[in-house]
Amino acid sequence: GKGGINNYYNIPVNAADAGGQYKVNVCDDNQSPVGLPGKSLCDLSDNYFTITSNTTQPSATITSEARTTSLTPTISGKASGVSQVGVVLSDAGGKAYGSGLIPVTNGTWSVTVSPALVVGQYTVIIYDANNNKLTSGYLDVALSTQPSITVTSPNGGEIWNYGKPQTIKWNSNGITLNTQDQDFRINFILPDGQGCWIDRADVSAGQYVYTPQVDKIECPIIPQTLKPGPYYIDLALLSKVDNKIVARDKSDAPFTIASSTITTPVPVASRQTSSVWNSIKALFGF
Repeated sequence: GKGGINNYYNIPVNAADAGGQYKVNVCDDNQSPVGLPGKSLCDLSDNYFTITSNTTQPSATITSEARTTSLTPTISGKASGVSQVGVVLSDAGGKAYGSGLIPVTNGTWSVTVSPALVVGQYTVIIYDANNNKLTSGYLDVALSTQPSITVTSPNGGEIWNYGKPQTIKWNSNGITLNTQDQDFRINFILPDGQGCWIDRADVSAGQYVYTPQVDKIECPIIPQTLKPGPYYIDLALLSKVDNKIVARDKSDAPFTIASSTITTPVPVASRQTSSVWNSIKALFGF
């Protein structure tokens, strides 16, 4: 193109020119080089320069937390160079969730996962509208609380009488074991500190009715009769999968088993020497 005498000239540049290397040749048609009459006086750039594009390359980041206790978490992030993104979650079994295309508004995007996920670890991949991967990350979906059991009754100060039904009560939270994988045991802690395994129960029931009896061997594994005195209730939930204790609790303070008639317990072999009892102590920590 031709310019004036203002020592500059605006050169139009197209996107197609981006990425190349160029030099500029400037000529004055009114002057000729020495010894070359009729030729224009020209000068060429000493070095090459590059034309770049103003187009922003598509990119995205994930800004939401990588760990959540929600089964329907909100995943969010930032993006540039795109008007829409897609979010895909995958676990060991394959694709677990796909958002479809969601809008990018003011450089940010967000989506709430539905239907609910299951506890586990997921790979999060962000795509553009052409299914090109922009970025990826991980999402850990964990339990909202640790499994727990809390004895609510008897929890200290109660008095039980022989022959009368007594209700043992508890609350449970965060228990995810299937019923067939549960081993929920009700135990007494005796006045001498030893343990007495009474029965198995369903942890979801929240209660168990028990009637202490006079002259009845109520700790069949030891064995022993429940004599008048201070006791604790001890509840333990084990997993049949690995035989580990999932949750456990005992009364905060002792309750009392009382009787107007003190009976002599049935003589038994010393429980301290019982190999079965030693196994129980090792398991429950008595």
